[in-house]
Amino acid sequence: MEFDAELVTNGEMQQDLMPVGDLPALEKRIESGLAAYHRILKMAVKYTHAGDWVDQNGVPYLMATGAERIARPFGISVQNTKTWREDREDNKGKYYIYFCRAVVGSKLLDAELTFEGTCSSRDKFFAMTKVDGKSVLRPTEDVDETNIRKKAWTNMFINGVTRLLGLRRLTFAFLAECGIVKAEAARVDYGGKGASDTISEAQGKLLYAKAKSKTDGGASMEMIKEDFKKEFGVDDFRALPKNRMNDALAFIEAIKV
Repeated sequence: MEFDAELVTNGEMQQDLMPVGDLPALEKRIESGLAAYHRILKMAVKYTHAGDWVDQNGVPYLMATGAERIARPFGISVQNTKTWREDREDNKGKYYIYFCRAVVGSKLLDAELTFEGTCSSRDKFFAMTKVDGKSVLRPTEDVDETNIRKKAWTNMFINGVTRLLGLRRLTFAFLAECGIVKAEAARVDYGGKGASDTISEAQGKLLYAKAKSKTDGGASMEMIKEDFKKEFGVDDFRALPKNRMNDALAFIEAIKV
């Protein structure tokens, strides 16, 4: 079967591929959208405090407390939550993973997406302990399953808020423009000299403040300190080793009031 075809020149093809409309107006509209996006980012960050951010080797990460501060003014909602557990096994033995999936939306931005968070029974925040000065995994049956389930939900929530609002991979230079001082953020260093030193006084005060905020629902500070001692082996927040600061923050955040 034969078809009649009309030859098309390269110039005609290029003309067909050119955007239709006023290009300067389109450029202006894109620039305006980008400027609005940066204003939204700054607005979101300004609802947080320095203590809501963790400095992990120079990269700022938003914690659950910060995500919660942002959630209300941006009309963040969590719907259709589904949580499930999957049991696994490898050469180290049996373990499990909790998954939490939900639809996270923002009324202010008129947007919603599905996000997921996970947490394993081998999560270093809850499963690691010290034996003769060495970090080892607790037996699975000794890990508090409730904490693992709650952490999966928390990870989903943080993932939803940060991705929905574009708050990932920010810099401390950008946070400084929003009033967040890097020196006041919790800091986590991995390895290197001084990793076994205790945390600073400011970090100790941060842990105390976060622990105190959990007493509103009836959990006494004495109970929290007792659990903290069982977990980290210290009576005073300020006696915590530097390399366990992130563990301690996650431990306190997981306390539900």
